Amino acid sequence: MYKGKEMKKLILFDLDGTLVNSDRAHLVAFKKAFEKNGLKVEDKKVLELFGMLRRKIVKKLFKLNDKKVLEVVKDQDDFVVKETNSYSKVLKGVNKSLKVLKKKYILGIVSNSSKREILALVRGSGLDKELFSVVVGSDGLRGKPYADGIKKAEKILNKKCEYFIGDTTYDIIAGKRGKCETIGVLSGNHSKKQLESVKPDFIVKDVSRLVRIL
Repeated sequence: MYKGKEMKKLILFDLDGTLVNSDRAHLVAFKKAFEKNGLKVEDKKVLELFGMLRRKIVKKLFKLNDKKVLEVVKDQDDFVVKETNSYSKVLKGVNKSLKVLKKKYILGIVSNSSKREILALVRGSGLDKELFSVVVGSDGLRGKPYADGIKKAEKILNKKCEYFIGDTTYDIIAGKRGKCETIGVLSGNHSKKQLESVKPDFIVKDVSRLVRIL
């Protein structure tokens, strides 16, 4: 059926909560960044906002001007890249499942993290980087729930996204805006009820279940 790369369709994945468990990596980096900038907040309040762009998280937590927000985000990014990425762990069955999917599809990552942060988390978690033909971060983009990252990945590969897969409502909304079929996974921070509220085409327990339906 699949006679070469040109016949393969494109699947794009969110990273955090979809392919890797990176909550601790992000949270510890946030705490270090907050401490560096004389800020403090309960861990729970930070975790509740995971999935959003980091600058939006910081804005929701603190009354800071835009310049200071960007300073905090840059510090958080640096801490992930230099220190906390080792806390990230590839989710069970992901590498094996992606290797199966790669035989039929082109795979890519679109995340609200920066590209350097994505690459650090991939390295720290043990996720196989060679499985992905494109990696798009939020650098210079509006981030999810906007479809900018999806459009950028499509442009780089000159391919239309067939499926967008993620663990949050932001992922599903972005996928719909990007005209992809959407699949929600229950391995991250948003519940089945939250995902159902934005009507993905499918909801599965985790990425390992995709080999059964794709």
